[in-house]
Amino acid sequence: MLCFLASSILVYIAIARFITGPIIEMERTADTMASGDLTSELKVTGHDEVSALQKAINRMAFNLKDMLSKVSHITSSVTAVTSNIALSSRECFPLLMCSRRLLMRLHPQWEDGQRNV
Repeated sequence: MLCFLASSILVYIAIARFITGPIIEMERTADTMASGDLTSELKVTGHDEVSALQKAINRMAFNLKDMLSKVSHITSSVTAVTSNIALSSRECFPLLMCSRRLLMRLHPQWEDGQRNV
């Protein structure tokens, strides 16, 4: 009976140390990542299923950081291009209006939408 109790305690300690502990750590890290902090990284030890899950969570965090970086870069590029287009259109608008007035003087029939010459 004492031997059974001792072995049960050893199994419990082994489960707590090698399975439950890392799973609790992964849960905390996943919660941290879910709140937006992708800098957390799990310490991977061993080559078992728990270690494979730790590696997968680390890869996921890395890929999310990489994706967010790319999205941020693309957003900055789109913002810059949009600003340039807006600036160019402001510069071109007076020229276009001047060209339109000149064309209307040369072809008054275009004023009402007819383009037959």
